[in-house]
Amino acid sequence: RRRGNGLLALAAWGLAILLLLGVCAVAPAEGAPKSKGGRGKKRKGSQFGLMDKEYHLARDECTKEIQRDEERYAHCVGSDITRENCVLRCVSPECYDKLYGTDPLEEGELDTTRGRLFRNCLKTELRKQKQKEAEAEKREL
Repeated sequence: RRRGNGLLALAAWGLAILLLLGVCAVAPAEGAPKSKGGRGKKRKGSQFGLMDKEYHLARDECTKEIQRDEERYAHCVGSDITRENCVLRCVSPECYDKLYGTDPLEEGELDTTRGRLFRNCLKTELRKQKQKEAEAEKREL
């Protein structure tokens, strides 16, 4: 019997709804005018949607990795919050250390501010990684 499961499940649903609303808010409306002749920058909203997708894919991969290798991640199996800390560290050790390193999530804690900051940190990390890859690809040509 764990008391924090109901609260954690409620928080997860709340986060999923907020993310869905955020994606809907930045998705272009049907029939919205396109950029002039295909020139110019892409809409940032579509880029953030892609970053959110990559964040969730990374979370899924880390969750599967933790489940697959229970011996290596034995310290992650105790509770939902312990597992969440492990997943966040797996997704981005740099962002985790920056935001949770000295004060990890505790049982029953719901910290939406740090969760948002973590996602933003990860998005920045992913953007920088994509820029480096694009620059390396240009140098190869």
